[in-house]
Amino acid sequence: MIVSYGADIEYVRGLIVDFLKSEKWIMQERPAQALLFEFTEHGVKFRVRCG
Repeated sequence: MIVSYGADIEYVRGLIVDFLKSEKWIMQERPAQALLFEFTEHGVKFRVRCG
């Protein structure tokens, strides 16, 4: 996922994690993570990990 520069990174991270918590196919025993992965020419790239 790429988010444009200027976005509130912590807010976006929270949205991603909250969405993943609501999905039934993701193991809830291990918390999902949205990690800032890379700065690209188009924005900030996140990598999502879920258990």
